[in-house]
Amino acid sequence: MSSWRRLCERHRWLPFVLPLFVYLSGDYLERAVAGRVPSQPAVQADGVAPDPGGEGRVDDSPRVPHRLAYPVAYSVRILFTVAAMWLVWPVYRDVPWRISGMAVPVGLIGGLAWILICRAGLDSRLFSALGISQWLTHGARAGFDPFTALGDSLLLLLPFLVVRFAGLAVIVPVVEEFFLRGFLMRFFTRAEWWTVPLGTVTTGSAIVATVYAVLSHPSESMAALVWFTMITLLYARTRNLWDCVVAHGVTNAMLGCYILIWKDWTLW
Repeated sequence: MSSWRRLCERHRWLPFVLPLFVYLSGDYLERAVAGRVPSQPAVQADGVAPDPGGEGRVDDSPRVPHRLAYPVAYSVRILFTVAAMWLVWPVYRDVPWRISGMAVPVGLIGGLAWILICRAGLDSRLFSALGISQWLTHGARAGFDPFTALGDSLLLLLPFLVVRFAGLAVIVPVVEEFFLRGFLMRFFTRAEWWTVPLGTVTTGSAIVATVYAVLSHPSESMAALVWFTMITLLYARTRNLWDCVVAHGVTNAMLGCYILIWKDWTLW
């Protein structure tokens, strides 16, 4: 572990970047695994796989069941992200834990804004008018419906919902806010970014946060633009990184509840 500490001391950016990098890398695993779903029955009743050429063959290749593909992939993604967070835990611990009275209200307002903007279809209207509607296809969410896939088994459904909400409302807010506010905005403030006090917001770093918002949520760019601007203003006001994490968690939990109640899986 001492070698790991030395590595982090040599590369100060590593503890802020690693967890988010692992989480985002998991997206490729998630899409790859969830995408390996056969469009026709893998094996017929007689144990022979359908053969377009007319000659049957026994199909003994392993497959992840259709309904478990996404839950398994997402759970693995969260597991590896938590492991990365554990490795950099001293960085999280060193940031004083304090929450202002603004964090929860801003998170709730931000969640409402995100839902209303998406339901109004502002992104599709704007990008269609600009002739770049194909932008909306980038970064589209999985759209996984857990009730249809797992609803017949509470032993599958409930654990997945727990893991999904843990990732949504706890894991993602921590890794993303520590990367964005803890590293990226400070990096674009001064070359020796680690000397920039947390809570420092400059015009350049605010623009960087806005660009990050749009690029990381291409299919929901308008909502991301509004929401991240709100959180940046909160950060400038309270100068408290944990306020951003809590507001982020509140928004994501609110989105999760909205998705389950209204079954709007496009935001899942």
